[in-house]
Amino acid sequence: MKIKGDFVTNSSSTSFIISGKYDGKGLDGIKDIFNGLIQDYREKTEWDKDAERPPLIKGEMIQKTGSDTFSIMDFIPQSNEEDIPQWIKDIFINSDSEAGKKLERAGIKITNVGLKNLNE
Repeated sequence: MKIKGDFVTNSSSTSFIISGKYDGKGLDGIKDIFNGLIQDYREKTEWDKDAERPPLIKGEMIQKTGSDTFSIMDFIPQSNEEDIPQWIKDIFINSDSEAGKKLERAGIKITNVGLKNLNE
């Protein structure tokens, strides 16, 4: 069992990482666009009572990694690539989706979506 500062888990500590390029948007602008997509997804998806809705992006989750690149990282309870949450696949991986088209129109291109094992 691993004990972390604010939670206890018996599974791997893993984070999802979304990386991308943006055209002239500040980090707050990117966060607002992503949160709009996540909110749309929350509203259009049927949820059973036990389902956890996707979290909104918080300021500390998004970082500038270059002059026109960014990354977003947050903890998730999954441990391998097959376990990438469906909402991340639907919003950020499927470029043919409505969300993918909105990102493209906003000048945001997702370059990588993956998981990082924080225990390594």
